[in-house]
Amino acid sequence: MNLARAYVGVGQEVLFFAQSFPLYEIIAHAVGAVPVIAPVIGFQPSVEDLLAQVTDNTAIVFLANPNNPTGVWLDSSELDQLRQGLPDNVLLVLDAAYAEYMDDLDYADGLEFVKAHPTNCITTRTFSKAYGLAGLRVGWGFGHPGLLRPLNALRGAFNVNSVAQVAALEALGDNAHLAKVVEHTRHWQAELISVAAANGFTQPDRIAGNFLFLEGSSDTGGVQALDDHLRSAGILARCMPGLNGIRITIGTEQENEVLIEALKTFHT
Repeated sequence: MNLARAYVGVGQEVLFFAQSFPLYEIIAHAVGAVPVIAPVIGFQPSVEDLLAQVTDNTAIVFLANPNNPTGVWLDSSELDQLRQGLPDNVLLVLDAAYAEYMDDLDYADGLEFVKAHPTNCITTRTFSKAYGLAGLRVGWGFGHPGLLRPLNALRGAFNVNSVAQVAALEALGDNAHLAKVVEHTRHWQAELISVAAANGFTQPDRIAGNFLFLEGSSDTGGVQALDDHLRSAGILARCMPGLNGIRITIGTEQENEVLIEALKTFHT
């Protein structure tokens, strides 16, 4: 929000992909800007399609990488293509909330990318996902001091409380726990993706994060029918009718086994 308040004027444009984090559109409206949504064919976003939406009025581009809620991501060469294709005065914000789950060598978490583009690129991270501190609402950003300085004039005083700060520092030092969480998530995500594919569910080809994203099918009653079926098994997922999909967070081993059974029985 503060990035938009600092760098987007009333009537300017905030650009992002369809199927992205819903907050981007809310932020645009909150600062009196115009949300511009680049189309996505299937699930995988195209840099060319986003660049085609750029105008002289574009002020900022938000890119969730990996994306929430679909889990798809752009590789480092696509990021370079995007930054090189944007005008220098357009700020690129890389929202890397799920970066800890990535192990693909073609993925760029934003740190080195921002160093290469210090005047017009910022990356943001969070302790809410892999570190498990969602309730404390603590995160961090990385960018050139000149870009970040205006944010200190906009943020509320003591906006991250002392308990959250202590917890975040402790979390940073607990690499063993982080590795355990990431290993568990990657293992079960791969297993659940495989089960979903074997049972006829449509999903993105390339997904990262700590969840699944399954598309609803009209042959089986659509996404609402899937959500109802999961609820009957005690599984509360994120039903997103506007995207015709449902996002399911990776749980414990026992919870994931319940989900596997629910996925197997949905079409029967």
